[in-house]
Amino acid sequence: MKEPTLFPKTNRIFEDFQKLGNKAAHELYSTKNLGKHLNETFGDEYILYIENQISFDGCPLSIYQKNYNDNFKKYLSVYPDADEFDFLKDELLKIQSLHWNWKLAFPYYDYLDIDPHRKNLDLSNEKKLEFILKKVDALGHYTCAPNGIDDFDFFTSERGDQQWLLELNRNEQIQRIPDVQTNEKRLRITEISKTSFKWTHNLNQDSTAINVLHSELLQNGFINSDLRVFKKAFEAVKITEQVKWTSDPVNLIYFYHLLFENNLIDGKGKKKDWKKLKYCFDYPSINEAQNLSQILNGSQTLHKKVFFENLINSILPE
Repeated sequence: MKEPTLFPKTNRIFEDFQKLGNKAAHELYSTKNLGKHLNETFGDEYILYIENQISFDGCPLSIYQKNYNDNFKKYLSVYPDADEFDFLKDELLKIQSLHWNWKLAFPYYDYLDIDPHRKNLDLSNEKKLEFILKKVDALGHYTCAPNGIDDFDFFTSERGDQQWLLELNRNEQIQRIPDVQTNEKRLRITEISKTSFKWTHNLNQDSTAINVLHSELLQNGFINSDLRVFKKAFEAVKITEQVKWTSDPVNLIYFYHLLFENNLIDGKGKKKDWKKLKYCFDYPSINEAQNLSQILNGSQTLHKKVFFENLINSILPE
């Protein structure tokens, strides 16, 4: 019999126990001893996979995020007409199925200790659910409330089984476009029915400011995009390539906040447009509004805060 790809030792213990039959099994193991042996083995394999950053059902969110792009590419190789929304929809169904029946991945689930093993699996699954819903929102699509529940918002409503019944609904105003070839990798971008930010000054006359921003961000390791791509993010146009943000996304959030508050981009007096930021910049999904609030009230330290403030001050009109 072929061994399972993941957790082979734990699976083998459980399969051997099942093959023995009830009488023989209880002579060899007491239920307590089986549980102890199985849990120790599962724990060892779980830690091994985390140390080696191997993805598995119920893995920590950080590993899931690290493997997200590769898994998306594999999905596209199987379903060439699909897009990221299709991928996220299938990912959501997968983690919802696991929530209702962890035995789909771990047939010995009933023998696992509640703390820490089952708790770890549940926590990671819920973190993935949040990640997927934020991705869907950033792409401009919708989350549908469970049947019979009106106006359910995952991020503000009281949690319960409702979150595991959510469905995704495609925004039909968002069109699919072909993949774009870049020098480094295949980049798949969804064309959103909006445009990039609008620089409040004449870009041709104010090109020095844009050049300074691009140069400083590039040299200090915050972006990895050329000037052409960076400039498009502020020309109020539809874009086909995002600015690659290579630093912690909280830095980008504060940078955008300063552009917004200093009236360098259109939007003064309006709400910040986080979806437009996600449209123009490629960065890991986080709760933008919450992180910015924590930075502004001092509960979150931003080590590059002074750098961005000095950078923006250096380009402000006199």
